[in-house]
Amino acid sequence: MLNDRERRIFEARRLADDSITLQELADEFGVSRERVRQIEVCALEKVQKAVKSNIACIESPATEVAMANSAGESNEEVRKLESDRRLMLKFRGSVITSGVRGSAQA
Repeated sequence: MLNDRERRIFEARRLADDSITLQELADEFGVSRERVRQIEVCALEKVQKAVKSNIACIESPATEVAMANSAGESNEEVRKLESDRRLMLKFRGSVITSGVRGSAQA
């Protein structure tokens, strides 16, 4: 669902207890603050879409992983699916408990 850069930015800005600034992430990735913000928005949209379309998979997490295993997916792909599922659960929990976190952050 998210590539490594999107995942790092999303987690640092939306899921961390103390979110990292745009400038810190821009320095880490060698891009502008605006580009980090754009990547964050794109990642948020991907996660929101995945959460909305995969509620059933979140409710029964073994389903998607079992399907991937039976389809002959590699261990890396199965691990990534499980990681994405955990990320969606964490995001879903943060939205439910505190509204969309970081929406007013710059």
